[in-house]
Amino acid sequence: MKAYSTSEFRSHLAEALKIAKSDGIVKIYNKRGDEFTLTPLKKTTSPFVNVNTINLKNIDTKEILAAINESREHR
Repeated sequence: MKAYSTSEFRSHLAEALKIAKSDGIVKIYNKRGDEFTLTPLKKTTSPFVNVNTINLKNIDTKEILAAINESREHR
């Protein structure tokens, strides 16, 4: 873990971001003794990323409603 004063952090921002990404945390402190941590956010993916799509351009409203009603009958 690396620690920077606020002035060091300002002048070494790119380096601090790389260290935070690789080590998981960077500490930053100011003259008053306040301490902060810089941590990278976890990348998230959509829960729908692997959901297949269907083309509904050739289906009219009546067919869609019939499919909905049919699915409700099977409950």
